[in-house]
Amino acid sequence: MQDIFQNASVTEWALLVSFWTMLLVVAWQDYREHIVHDGVLLAFSALNFVLLLILGRELKEILWGFVGGFLLYYPIYFLAKIFYKREAFGLGDVHFLMSIGLVLGARKTLAVGISSFYFALLMILLGRIFGKKWSRGEEFPFAPAMAIAAFVFSIAGDVILRWFLA
Repeated sequence: MQDIFQNASVTEWALLVSFWTMLLVVAWQDYREHIVHDGVLLAFSALNFVLLLILGRELKEILWGFVGGFLLYYPIYFLAKIFYKREAFGLGDVHFLMSIGLVLGARKTLAVGISSFYFALLMILLGRIFGKKWSRGEEFPFAPAMAIAAFVFSIAGDVILRWFLA
């Protein structure tokens, strides 16, 4: 994990800063406004895509992460919309995971997609402890949980995956 920070090139640092900024901006917007703005995702995704190409990342790997984010969360969005007869799981969350997948690749995106639900549960429990209670019908800002998971996997994803898959 220290190698990530010690041996990073300027372009790698630019990618990390851009990615982490995207996570922070989207998480904050969703927490405050209960919306994930596609324009923000598009701008950061375009910048991150260019940085990934400069770094020599294979186009196939980039696209698999992007598509993996879609394939993981779109069925949840679709089924939740049918079950609740309204948008219960936002399409912005699907787009956010696609943008995360662009940078992290398919394996880490799958891990982020799954672990986001655990981080959301932790947020709900901490909210209850500190006096914030989400009622059953109230919107829960899911992007902050996704952002936390993506941040963790951007730093220690390889170590975590090795530990779980060993």
